[in-house]
Amino acid sequence: MTTKHLSYKGYLGSIDFDVNEAVIFGKVLFIKDTITYEAVDLPSLQKEFEAAIDDYLETCNQLNRQPQKTFKGSFNVRVGEELHRNAALYAEMRGQNLNDFCKEAIEEKIETLRNGNTEKQTVVRTTLLVENIIKDTESNSTMRGEYITVAEDCNHSGI
Repeated sequence: MTTKHLSYKGYLGSIDFDVNEAVIFGKVLFIKDTITYEAVDLPSLQKEFEAAIDDYLETCNQLNRQPQKTFKGSFNVRVGEELHRNAALYAEMRGQNLNDFCKEAIEEKIETLRNGNTEKQTVVRTTLLVENIIKDTESNSTMRGEYITVAEDCNHSGI
C-alpha cells in the first residue's frame, strides 16, 4: 500500500508539491490549528514534519494549552431519516446499539477497501449476512418482514 500521508506522534500530515517552485510541502491534517512544513525532498519533508509537530507540542506546553488531538473517537454523521431509521432498526434486531452497528459497518467497509474486494464481493457478503440474520430471527414474526424486504432488495439488485 502506498503511503500518501506523513505520521508522527499520532498526527497525520499531507504531502503536496509545487512543480514551479520545486518544493514539497504539507500541513497537519484533522486539527483546527494550522501547522505547515516544506522541504526539497521526501526525507527532508518527514524531518520538517516531525520538527513542526515537536514545535507545536512545545509551544502548547509553553502557553499552558492542551494540544489539539487529531481524532477523538467520535464524530457526527448526517445520513438522512431513512438510513437512520433502517440502521437503528437493524441494530435493534441484531441486539446492538446504533453506535456499535455503525462502528461495525465502518470497520467492514475499511476492511473491504484494504483487501481490494470488489463491490460484487461486498454485496454477496452482505446478502449472506442478511440471510443469516433472517435464519436467526425467523421465530420473531414482527421483525421477519423487515428482513425479507432487505433480502428481496438484494435479489432485485441482480445478485
